[in-house]
Amino acid sequence: MRRRILVAIVGVAAGAVFLLALPLGIAVQKLYRDDEVSRLERAATAQARSFDPGAGSGDPVEFTDSTENGDEVAAYSLAGARIGGIGPDTADQLVRATLSTGRVGDTEAGGRLVVAVPVLGGERVVGAVRASRSTKELNERVLRVRLLITGGALAIIGLAAIAALALSRRLSRPLAELAESASGIGGHGRIVASPRSGIRELDTVAEALDETAARLDALLSREREFSANASHQLRTPLAALRIDLESRELSGDDVTAALSQIDRLEATIKTLLTVARDRPREATPFDVDDLLEGLAGEWVGRFAGLSRVIEFTSDHEAVLALASRDVVGEVVEVLIDNARRHGAGTIRVRSRSIAGMLAIDVSDEGAGVDPESEIFARNSGHIHGIGLAIARSLAESEGGRLDLTDPGPGSTTFTLFLQTVDGPNHSPGPAVP
Repeated sequence: MRRRILVAIVGVAAGAVFLLALPLGIAVQKLYRDDEVSRLERAATAQARSFDPGAGSGDPVEFTDSTENGDEVAAYSLAGARIGGIGPDTADQLVRATLSTGRVGDTEAGGRLVVAVPVLGGERVVGAVRASRSTKELNERVLRVRLLITGGALAIIGLAAIAALALSRRLSRPLAELAESASGIGGHGRIVASPRSGIRELDTVAEALDETAARLDALLSREREFSANASHQLRTPLAALRIDLESRELSGDDVTAALSQIDRLEATIKTLLTVARDRPREATPFDVDDLLEGLAGEWVGRFAGLSRVIEFTSDHEAVLALASRDVVGEVVEVLIDNARRHGAGTIRVRSRSIAGMLAIDVSDEGAGVDPESEIFARNSGHIHGIGLAIARSLAESEGGRLDLTDPGPGSTTFTLFLQTVDGPNHSPGPAVP
């Protein structure tokens, strides 16, 4: 923005100065030349007083101070012959025109300014006086004025550039502050009012931004409070169910599997509650392969009971993911359970390194997913339910990303992208299959 404002203002100023300076320079040259011609005409007229119409070639005309200031003055008869002074031996075109018309004429030739003045005798032209002067002094005067005009023009353009720079800073600074304020909306901490610049249009934007931030903060607060309250409410019936199952276990019933599921459900609620509180958390590096080994111990047996196969593989050396182990485990379990419910065939869980990040693929051999469907939207009505929406939210809360990288069929794949300890410290870009 600064560069565009600077270029626009300087360009307009330069154009205006050019349109003014160019005709001014031409006018100055014409003015100085006309002045010089007038001075030379007066000098020639003064010298014409010494002209004797009856003089012949044997009685040359003598001019006083004929070479003063480098001027050359010569007298010519009506026949065009030089009869005195310094000049061409015969009348040139300018002198001949003056002799024939009786009018004063001027021209430039050979770096000299030349004028011809008619000499009258008895109300008729009897001769002419030719005077010439070097144009060096005239050119130097014109050059000095043009340099002065050019210096003034450059000074004006420089002042315009300074004004444009100040104006661009005046406009861009509040915009940068507004952008910084907008980037903090939805983050942690209290809402800070957008700065005011004193520019009415920008202050209107700042007010609208503050109102939007307040509405978003209220909405997020309600959602976080609801999530936290819902998680707390779930703990009470789970605790009662655990007590009931443990009493049955004391009676000899085999409730180990049920208690294991309750442990898992309580861990899930704890994870969701931690994320719902939206408190700043330090991501603790952990070994993803170690996490997947633990999940394999839990899921292989379950799938064997369903006559299905689940495979866990790793295509990378030891890499530490920079995220919450519990949250990542929850996301992977959602993906595995989603493949179990809506997929078919063998389920494959693979971890791999990609572009300085870590990717965890969960694929199955089912009928596939329509890539145009909004499977990650909570209210999409899709058969996958809200599990994928929650999983994506959990991934993003840890600085990662969850994408459908292959819609299938036969190879439906969801990929979780995570930052690593040695990877770039930024949010992942578009998913790469």
